[in-house]
Amino acid sequence: MNNNDERIFSLGQVLNITTGKLFTNMEDIYDTMSYIVGDNLSTIGLLENRELVSNYILSKYPNLKGVGVGVTFNGAEEVNEYLERQEEIFGNDYPLSPMKSIGINESRTR
Repeated sequence: MNNNDERIFSLGQVLNITTGKLFTNMEDIYDTMSYIVGDNLSTIGLLENRELVSNYILSKYPNLKGVGVGVTFNGAEEVNEYLERQEEIFGNDYPLSPMKSIGINESRTR
C-alpha cells in the first residue's frame, strides 16, 4: 500500500512537528512541513500550519499522541537518548503523503 507520493520520515522528524520541540534540526522541520503541505513554507508558514500538520500526522499515527509532550531535556545528548528509547518502542519509519494528494487543502502557505 505504498503511495508513490509517500516519503519516509524518521520518528524525530515527526516529533518535531507533533510536539513543537526540536528533536532533529530546523532543516528537517522545513523539509517535513513543506513536503506535507505541498508548498515551500516560510517561517510564518511553519507556525501557521504546524497544528494542522500535527493533527494530520496524529490522525495517521494516533499511537504517537503525547509522545515527547511535557518532556524536558538538558542538552542534545538527553534528546538523543530519549529519541533512541522511543524508536525502540514506536519504530523509526513513518510514511507520509502530501495532504493535497489525499484531498486535504487547508494549508495557509505564504
